[in-house]
Amino acid sequence: KFDSVLPWEIDGDILCEFPSANTTLVIQELLSKYSYKTQQFDYRQVIRTKYWDIEIYYQVLLRTNLSLIRFGNGWIPTFDNPGKYIRDRYGPSVYRHAISWRFDAQTKHSFEQYKTGVFPLCPEPGHHSCLDLLPTDGNIQIKHKIN
Repeated sequence: KFDSVLPWEIDGDILCEFPSANTTLVIQELLSKYSYKTQQFDYRQVIRTKYWDIEIYYQVLLRTNLSLIRFGNGWIPTFDNPGKYIRDRYGPSVYRHAISWRFDAQTKHSFEQYKTGVFPLCPEPGHHSCLDLLPTDGNIQIKHKIN
């Protein structure tokens, strides 16, 4: 949303073509350059950084008009219309801020509908880390360097 990482994000999801040579090359470059840890699962790979994770979900993409997304210093193939795919996956409020499903006791997995537009009340009202002090939508400019 902001061409960056929001401070409350805990991970970034990337859906791409089942490991192509280019995807593997880009990922290996990032792993060696930054010494990130990685875990491989059947259909996804998790790259662990100091503060958050990158989850790469591999799928066989049966379309011919694939888009390319920038990842590290390379480009990897993804769905032909990534914005529409994400909106269809998460619903019409996808671009509103939301707490991760991992921190919501009623939500069991990421495929459930997210509650957007409301941050929980902070246990220490007024503390600088309270998310409820921030607008849940709008044009706030937050830049967070990815390390």
